[in-house]
Amino acid sequence: VPSLITKNITVTEVRMSPDLKNAKAYVIPLGGKDTENAINILTEFSHRIRKALSKKIDMKFLPKVSFIW
Repeated sequence: VPSLITKNITVTEVRMSPDLKNAKAYVIPLGGKDTENAINILTEFSHRIRKALSKKIDMKFLPKVSFIW
């Protein structure tokens, strides 16, 4: 089971599409190591991340988040 418990992730930038339905989150793990693995884990758990965001953000549409390094 992949885990991000021990990973510190920095979000350097988020770009939204004009219709606000898609977001590209540019991320890098602390130290810049094992970036590809961190991106794969974030992508795998993106539905959980969206669920957590939905409780914090009040938007008409919650964007689909893509993770990029």
